[in-house]
Amino acid sequence: MSAEPPLSIPSIPVLIVDDEPVILDSLSSFLKLKGWDVACAGSAGEALAELRQRERPIVITDVNMPDMDGLSLLAEIKREFPQTEVVIMTGIGTEELAIRALRAGAADYFRKPIKGPEVQASLLRCQRMMEVKSQNESLKALVFRQAPHVERDIVLGESPASRDTLARLKRLADAQDTTVLLIGDTGVGKEVAARLLHYWSKPADAPFVAINCGGVVESLLERELFGHERGAFTGAEKRSPGVFEMGIGGTILLDEITELSIGAQSRLLRVLEERTFRRVGGTADIPLRNARMIATTNKELQAKVSSGEFREDLFFRLNVVPIRLAPLRERPEEIPVLARSFLTRMKGEAYTFSAEAEAALGRYAYPGNIRELKNIVEYAAIFSAGPTIQPADLAPVLPLRGGSPPLPAPGPAGPAPSGLNLREQEVALIRQALGASPGNHSASARSLGITPQALYRRMKKYGLD
Repeated sequence: MSAEPPLSIPSIPVLIVDDEPVILDSLSSFLKLKGWDVACAGSAGEALAELRQRERPIVITDVNMPDMDGLSLLAEIKREFPQTEVVIMTGIGTEELAIRALRAGAADYFRKPIKGPEVQASLLRCQRMMEVKSQNESLKALVFRQAPHVERDIVLGESPASRDTLARLKRLADAQDTTVLLIGDTGVGKEVAARLLHYWSKPADAPFVAINCGGVVESLLERELFGHERGAFTGAEKRSPGVFEMGIGGTILLDEITELSIGAQSRLLRVLEERTFRRVGGTADIPLRNARMIATTNKELQAKVSSGEFREDLFFRLNVVPIRLAPLRERPEEIPVLARSFLTRMKGEAYTFSAEAEAALGRYAYPGNIRELKNIVEYAAIFSAGPTIQPADLAPVLPLRGGSPPLPAPGPAGPAPSGLNLREQEVALIRQALGASPGNHSASARSLGITPQALYRRMKKYGLD
């Protein structure tokens, strides 16, 4: 049998925990000679303090220590640093103790007196386990990243506006960390464009992390962005990463950036300026390495700056490369292409549009843009009488002569709004917004300039829920 080729040993940080200085000195010296990055701790408390300052993927710990035994330390490490591998060593070990350690999550177990080559072999096994886990996580990330790209080939089409956007995104692919601002109406495909840029510019296993700035309660936003340390607040039983930490090495999408409060804007500005962040309750700054920041908005940011609703310095930090995505009404030649592609993906090649149905689709202005077109196609595909979509199949959700979208009321139809009756006007506007983005109350709220919570209150008030 041929010998297994030796593994190259990267400088993987290892922490040795033992209350015997002789053990610490001899074992650390041996491992350092073999190329390992080694630190030492004389107690469990010292070890946890060291891990909180710098996470180390592998911990070697004695069992018998005065302040906390090794198995208790193992449990604490697995609770607070679940990805860390722990190797147990003991001078008075039994088979029962070994079984307890392995069941508690230890990667390996051996008895004193310590033999350097055995420890070396144990660390190499830990390294292999970490490589396998990393590969598994990479595969999961790849599946997650590829799924949203199903539509990447149809969102940006062949109109001059789309070709220009596509060319600019491709130019940005080599500038992996350049901040990008995507501007466009609701439903125009800003997140898909962001994912496309990520797909072109980052490694296959790089994370894509998105947060809807308007979808998180202000009191929780800081935790969502920065993460938190264990004990940072009531109920924080373990350390938790935030959006910035999860996005290191990949892409961070801040969707609808204008929804951030002025206070949150100030904290984001610091991250962009210093390229570091700190977990809630933490004391150490974490570098934001190799991460691209993409922000999106459906508002005019300069107008928000002028009105005092958006920080001017943050605007300049975000506005490094602004890219405006044209609304669907400015690229009508793409409507039939998009509609056919959506229909094929939903129902297969056997389904088509009649010439009259395609003409009807082309006459509509699509205030909800691509998202609205997709919803209309989905409705017609579900309720069509046959494989050829006719104008009658579109009629319930598409006005056949342009203008505003239909506004089906959830209850019996009432008289059309007239005069200056405020209630009727508000009900009509809400129905119009709901009709423009069927099933997407967040988008409807944005089009009305109110929060989703305010929209729900009004819907309940007028019996529209």
